[in-house]
Amino acid sequence: MLRRAGIDHARGLVCAVDSDAENVYITLIAHSLNPSLAIVSRVSEAASAERLTHASASSVVSPYITSGRRMALLAVRPHVVDFLEFTRAGSSDFRIEEIRFDAGSRL
Repeated sequence: MLRRAGIDHARGLVCAVDSDAENVYITLIAHSLNPSLAIVSRVSEAASAERLTHASASSVVSPYITSGRRMALLAVRPHVVDFLEFTRAGSSDFRIEEIRFDAGSRL
């Protein structure tokens, strides 16, 4: 399935099935097929996060932890959350970007 989806030429994979064990397996297989692939994997249980990292996931996301943090931020810093959502909505000219600099760059 991953080969048919073009894993050999892909730059990234979002692995978000419901089972942590299946996410680990898919991450292992995907990494073996394309070692330079950026893999973002979903995790339900905190204990599985380390397994996904060992399986070569570039990033591990827990929707439960993420939504819990967001709820806490909304309770204590609602204007910050509103601002960040505004900048992501695409309705403004304001954007936050990531820029990488090579070692030895004058910047």
